[in-house]
Amino acid sequence: DTSLTCSKGTYNVLLQLRLVLTGLLYQALFARRLNRNQWLALVAITLGCVVKEADKLSAGGGKGPLRASLGAWMLLLVQMLCSVLAGLYNELLLKDRAGVPTHLQNAYMYAASVLCNLLVLLFEGRLGEAVARDNLSALCTPTLLAVVAIMSSVGVVTGFFLRHLDSVLKAVASALEVVFSMLLSSLLFAVPLTPQAAGAALLVGGGVALYARPPSQPAEATTAQGYAYSPVARDDEALSEEGPPNVPPPPPARRPTQPGGTKSRSDLLRLIQDAADSASSRRE
Repeated sequence: DTSLTCSKGTYNVLLQLRLVLTGLLYQALFARRLNRNQWLALVAITLGCVVKEADKLSAGGGKGPLRASLGAWMLLLVQMLCSVLAGLYNELLLKDRAGVPTHLQNAYMYAASVLCNLLVLLFEGRLGEAVARDNLSALCTPTLLAVVAIMSSVGVVTGFFLRHLDSVLKAVASALEVVFSMLLSSLLFAVPLTPQAAGAALLVGGGVALYARPPSQPAEATTAQGYAYSPVARDDEALSEEGPPNVPPPPPARRPTQPGGTKSRSDLLRLIQDAADSASSRRE
C-alpha cells in the first residue's frame, strides 16, 4: 500500500529522533531524571544525526521531503517505539536478573532472534531458499564471516554495557559513529570532507562532551555560627531565613581557668560556701 510509505530520506531523518524518545521513555520507566546538560546534549546529538542524513531528503525519490500520510507517520512512530522499548526492556532484564550471567542472557537473546527469523522465512515460504547450498557457501567467505564476528561481538559488549550503564548512554556512545565514520572515510577511502559532514560531527562531538560533563555542585555556604553546609537544589525545599536545616548547636562555653590548670579564686570561694551550707544543714 503506497499510502503507508514515505521517502527514504524522510525515513532516515525522522529515525534519528529515537535518541530523544529513548530519554523520555528512560525517565518514565526507570523513574530517573536527566539534568539540563544531558537534555541539551541529546538535542545536539539528534540535530547532528539529522544534519548527517539531510542530504537524503532530496535524493530519496518518490514523495517530497517530509511528505507522508498519517498512516506512514504512525507506522514510523510504532517502529521507533518498538526499537526503544526493546532496548529499555533488555536493560531491565539484565539489571533485574542479577543472578543470571550476562553471557547466558545474550545466548537466549540470539537464540530468540534466530528462531524468529526461521519462523518468518517459513511463513513466507523462503526457508528452502535461505538454506540452499549456494547461499550457504556465500556466507562462508572471509569478509562476510568477519562482519558476522564483529557484529556478534558488538551484541555481546552491548549486554555488559546495559547491565552496568544505561540505554541513554549507549545511544549517546553509538552517536560517535558519525564522528569516526567521517574521519575514517576521509583517511582510508579519500571521501571528501564536506561542510555538512563537519557540522554534523561537531554537533555530535559537542553533544557527547556535554553529556559526559558532571552536573554542577552547589557552592558551600557558611552559617552565622561558623558551620559550613552545602544547600541541595530541590524544588520542594528552600532555605529559610533562620539558616539551613539540621545545623548543629554551638558547643557550650567553658568556665575560664587560671594558667596551669588551677581553679580561679571565685570558684574556690563558691566551693567553700557550698561545703559550709552542707555542714549547717546536717547539724539542723
